[in-house]
Amino acid sequence: MEASMLNRIRKLERQNCLFLLSKAKGEYWSEVKTTLHNCGSQKEYYRFFLGIVP
Repeated sequence: MEASMLNRIRKLERQNCLFLLSKAKGEYWSEVKTTLHNCGSQKEYYRFFLGIVP
């Protein structure tokens, strides 16, 4: 799943998508990856990954 997300982020970076705002290439993924790796449980990981976390 992370590889899929990384590939989507890279595609957005190549397109200079406004979704990533003013982040440098690689910065957005770095923040997402850090957040995913700091999740306390598998349930929390999937909730964040799927965008369910409020």
